[in-house]
Amino acid sequence: MDDSTTAETMRQAASTRNASPTAAHAGTEMPTPAGTPSQASSSTMPPPHVSEQSVLMQMMQRMAVQQHVMQTQQQQFQAFLEQQARVQNELFEKQAKASRQRSKGEPPKFNGSAKEDLKLWPFQIEEHFISYAAERDGNDSRFVDLVVPYLGTNVMSWYREFKQTLGEHPRTWYLFKQQLRIRFRDSDFEYKLLSRLYDLRATGTQQEYTAKFMLYLAASDLAICTLWIFRIED
Repeated sequence: MDDSTTAETMRQAASTRNASPTAAHAGTEMPTPAGTPSQASSSTMPPPHVSEQSVLMQMMQRMAVQQHVMQTQQQQFQAFLEQQARVQNELFEKQAKASRQRSKGEPPKFNGSAKEDLKLWPFQIEEHFISYAAERDGNDSRFVDLVVPYLGTNVMSWYREFKQTLGEHPRTWYLFKQQLRIRFRDSDFEYKLLSRLYDLRATGTQQEYTAKFMLYLAASDLAICTLWIFRIED
């Protein structure tokens, strides 16, 4: 083998050694270090998929919450309006009652004298305070508290004892009338009334006689009325 052939063989071997690392590197992908994402993979990764059904459910939930809040606000506003209407109605009713009372004038005071009618005076009071029927028939002291200013001095002294005796118990109108009659009606009241009815004569007109008769009759009890009717029938 001559020198030219040997030199050519050596050049080919050197070329093969120099080209083999490049070829191996070109044919083999370099591994990516752990924990370092590749730029190509991060740029091409698709966003997380959100279904239309889940979006619709979220919208419906928000709408339901808003609707509940609106309903609650409407109910609160309606309750406020109703409360205001009740307060105004109560105020108007009190004003109307006070106006009616002023237009009627004041009822007579009861002084506890023997000449005063213990049935007619309570009737006058009830007619004067006719707007207070609920208080009159109630099981409390409201109606009696309205009547107290129309008691005379002597009767007021009795009422003070009456109030202290009851203490915390309600001073109902029924009990007040009952005790008032017991205190200020004479023990012989029925006998005196029966005597007046017996001695009653028609000395004037028929209207005057009837008016006086009805006055006595209004002050009487049922038993006395029955006795008077029996006397007329006899």
